[in-house]
Amino acid sequence: MSIGLVACVKIVRIMFLELIKVSILSIILSTIEKELIRPIKQAEKYNKPRANLHKEE
Repeated sequence: MSIGLVACVKIVRIMFLELIKVSILSIILSTIEKELIRPIKQAEKYNKPRANLHKEE
């Protein structure tokens, strides 16, 4: 019975560590999305006439 308990504790610990990793990666990715991707999309939205000028050249 103690072997099963030790295995259960190890599994729970591994799952907890994976949950922490996933949450940290999620925070990092959301920060990247806020800082990089949104400004690029907004710049594309405002620079559409400029893109048409490049097509004419």
